[in-house]
Amino acid sequence: MKKNYLLLLCFLSSTIVFSQIYVKEDATGANDGTSWSDAYTNLQTAINVANVNDEIWVAAGTYKPAESPDSSVQSDLRSWCFYLNKDVKLYGGFAGTETSVSERDLVTNPTILSGEIGNQANFSDNSHHVIIITNTTKEALLDGFTITHGNAKGGVTISFDGRTFFSGQGAGLYMTYAFTTLRNLIIEENKANRGGGAYLLNAEVTPFADRVVIENVTFSFNEAISVNAGGGLLLTNCNPLLYNAIFESNRAELFSGVGGTGGGVVITNSSRVFFYNPVFYGNYAFNRGSAIVADDSEITVYNGTFVNQNKTPLDLENYLNSDNHVRASVFFNNGTFGDVSGDLDTSSSSNTYNASDSQSPYDEVDDASAHFTDLSSQTAADIFVDIDNPRGPDNIWRTLDDGLMPKNTSPLLEAAGVSSGPYSQDVTGEFRFFNILDLGAYENPGTLSNDEFIKASNNYAIYPNPTTSGAFRIASSKEENLKIEVYTTLGKKVLTTVSTTTQIDVANLKSGIYIVKISGKDTRQITKKLIVHN
Repeated sequence: MKKNYLLLLCFLSSTIVFSQIYVKEDATGANDGTSWSDAYTNLQTAINVANVNDEIWVAAGTYKPAESPDSSVQSDLRSWCFYLNKDVKLYGGFAGTETSVSERDLVTNPTILSGEIGNQANFSDNSHHVIIITNTTKEALLDGFTITHGNAKGGVTISFDGRTFFSGQGAGLYMTYAFTTLRNLIIEENKANRGGGAYLLNAEVTPFADRVVIENVTFSFNEAISVNAGGGLLLTNCNPLLYNAIFESNRAELFSGVGGTGGGVVITNSSRVFFYNPVFYGNYAFNRGSAIVADDSEITVYNGTFVNQNKTPLDLENYLNSDNHVRASVFFNNGTFGDVSGDLDTSSSSNTYNASDSQSPYDEVDDASAHFTDLSSQTAADIFVDIDNPRGPDNIWRTLDDGLMPKNTSPLLEAAGVSSGPYSQDVTGEFRFFNILDLGAYENPGTLSNDEFIKASNNYAIYPNPTTSGAFRIASSKEENLKIEVYTTLGKKVLTTVSTTTQIDVANLKSGIYIVKISGKDTRQITKKLIVHN
């Protein structure tokens, strides 16, 4: 009995116990955070009372800091910010009725952290930083927020939990000695001397699994003015993993005649920073690197899309005796000075595939790509759905209507040379499962149609797609017995049958995306994506 009791104590001690704390700006109840009706109206209050592992659920609304973490500068209103130094999880995007995080709708319920604490007509009196974070592990999470209107351009310095936060850096987000996971964020319209949108420093680690993760974060219309400015993002001694990052219309301007470097990102003194499916669109740098500047650092880019940068997108100055890599990426309409200035690894170019419209002598993308797709004779209309509308008709990044999606006839299709990559999804979250991967951040999903019949010459086609009737049909150029296998996107087979190009019943499948593998007797084989709405 005593042994069982001890085992029970061990089990209980190893179980992670956490509370849910609710925040809703217009809640009218007890203001104790115990439910949506009794939610805290002040976000910082919820952060202060939270314990390690707690979850803070924040309903849609605009939240502004009302205090400083540094009592010595409390009277300077611009020192006010949100501040975090413990492993709690902050989730935004709630309507205020949900019972699980999966019920959130981030588009419908924008949850905004704003530095607009003063006169809304005067940007100069905004908070230096909207949120600062220190001394956290990867168990801390910031997920589902818009961070905006920070103005880090001089003023007081903040001391918080043994760390110093300088007022000219990191207007939207400022992280030092912190490994907080950043997910589903929009960081927009912030201004700083350095790190306009965000500044991350002193978080470089060797184990791949321990790195800071930045996933589905959009940096838009941020600005920095200085040397190594970093309009969207500045990394110093920090080597995060960036998945599906969007850098849109960020700027690096001059300050007193110097600077203007790194419109999208600046990386300094950092080793092996990885970008998976990044999109750089319309970023500007007065001097170096409209998309990325990397000084004394090493970067690797997989499946990047670099479009409409004002001049050379990548400026890579590597003094670490290591190598920069750009793979399966596309460069288009990026000015007249080439795609890369600096050092790209050419030792492994035999398995490197990229595409560009630049044949400038300053360009190294083609030199570092044994399998190079020349786009110099192509127009934007030949390549992309709509280069002038990158967010697409829904005005939302990372959806299937994005304008930078390759057209069905694009030269980017199946041009990446491999059937799998280091990251299995594209920037929209769709799995890359076609025979050969597409170049760039987007994997074309194939032609979707509700037509009753699709003519297939020496090929197979499935219709209707999406299907809402619980069945689909297969069109073939000839009558034959076909083996049809249906898999989930995780590779689990859920259906197999032999059919003579007739109706296939999928009424028992849950709504979602499936992979249909069709095999003919003459060994022809093709894979199609099927969307099921049951």
